[in-house]
Amino acid sequence: MLILDKIPKKTTIIDGLPGVGVVSTIVTEYLIESLNAKLIGEIIIEDLPPIVAIHNKEVVRPFGIFYSEEKNILLLHGLTTPEGHEWQLSEEIIRLAMKTKARHILTIDGVPAREEKEPRTYFYTTDKEHKIELEKSGSKPINNGIVFGVTSFLLIKNQKIPHTCLFAETQLGLPDSRSASSLINELNKILKIDIDATPLIKKSEAFEKKLKEIISNAKNATEFKKQKSMNYVG
Repeated sequence: MLILDKIPKKTTIIDGLPGVGVVSTIVTEYLIESLNAKLIGEIIIEDLPPIVAIHNKEVVRPFGIFYSEEKNILLLHGLTTPEGHEWQLSEEIIRLAMKTKARHILTIDGVPAREEKEPRTYFYTTDKEHKIELEKSGSKPINNGIVFGVTSFLLIKNQKIPHTCLFAETQLGLPDSRSASSLINELNKILKIDIDATPLIKKSEAFEKKLKEIISNAKNATEFKKQKSMNYVG
C-alpha cells in the first residue's frame, strides 16, 4: 500500500533496500540528511510483520519515502528486506513512479568484493546519457550477471521509465560506508547533485553504529515474533 502526503511531479526516484554491506541504506540515509529531504509517505506491505524502529525518539518506518524539493528527488529508504514480498514492493515502487510521473528510477546496492581494494562500481542502465557519464567515470557496465530481489522485479515490470542500477563492491561485513561513498560519487555525476561524500567516511562510525542498532533490533523483533507465534497455545 502506497501512502503519500504530497505528490511531486517529474521526480527522480532513488530506491535503497538493505543488501550486501547495507550500502543502499547508508546512501539513502546520507542523502536524506545532505539534501534535507522530508518524510512525505511510506510503503506498507501488510503481509510483513508490523515492526518499526524507534531511533532518537522518532519512528523509523520500514519503507519510508523522503522528498528533496530542491533537487526534486524521492528517496525510498528501506530498513528491512521484504522476503517473499519482493513482487508486491516492486509493484508499489512502480505505482510511486507512475503517480509522480517519474523521469527516472535509480536503484543502488552492493555486490560482494573479490578482494580488499578500493571498491569498484558497476552499472546497468536503459538511459543513454547515464551510460555515457558512468563509462566516463570508470564505472563498469554489467554485460553478464544475475540480479535478485526487488531490483530484478523492477527490471521485469518497468518497461516505460528509464532505469539505472548502480552497484558498488563491498565487504560482507556490516556496514560499508566506503562503498557507499563511491556510489554517492557516481550519483553526483549523473544527477548533478554535488554531494560531498568525504564527511560520510569521517562519520562512518556513527552511521554504521546507528544502522547496526536499527537493523539488529528489527531482526531480533522479527525472531521474537516468530518464537512467540510458535510457542502460543490457544
